[in-house]
Amino acid sequence: MVLRLTTADPGFGLAFEALLGAKREASDDVDQAVRAIIASVRAHGDAALIELTLRFDGLDLARTGIRVTPAEIASAVAGADRETLAALEFARDRIASHHERQRPADDRYTD
Repeated sequence: MVLRLTTADPGFGLAFEALLGAKREASDDVDQAVRAIIASVRAHGDAALIELTLRFDGLDLARTGIRVTPAEIASAVAGADRETLAALEFARDRIASHHERQRPADDRYTD
């Protein structure tokens, strides 16, 4: 769920304090649900993706197909507003940077 706060809003202070105080770590039930999803995809592959996408997103990949073509991607990018694209690119770059820092400097070792 996206929460957008604006400092000019009358209730900003309270909303910001609530955000800071909100629980953001994964709870056990979320962890168990994620583990079940990953196990299902590992065990059943595309069939699990099709079933889970229908259940959670309401999209029938059995009907529409899983593959997104380069033309569909280009069309979606062309139809998106610049602010959304900039936000997605910013997020992509931050995520890549974060995970790049987590990579070991040398992956050679003796076990």
